[in-house]
Amino acid sequence: MSAKQYVMYGMTRYATAKHPLYSVWKNAVHCHGVTDKWKDFDTFAREVGKQPHRTKLKPLDPSQPLGTGNWHWRPLK
Repeated sequence: MSAKQYVMYGMTRYATAKHPLYSVWKNAVHCHGVTDKWKDFDTFAREVGKQPHRTKLKPLDPSQPLGTGNWHWRPLK
């Protein structure tokens, strides 16, 4: 996805690189690996929705890649 594309987040449109979840997605891809469905940022952003305050995205089963059914927002310590 190029930085010129836009993704909806609530009622606001963001250029992809400026989207509030973009760094969360990049970190998930780099550190945990993601399912094929989540390799597309648009799909990821629609599925996880808004990030609750003071949380991070974590897998439910660390031996599996992040994806549908294997993620939750974990409170920061």
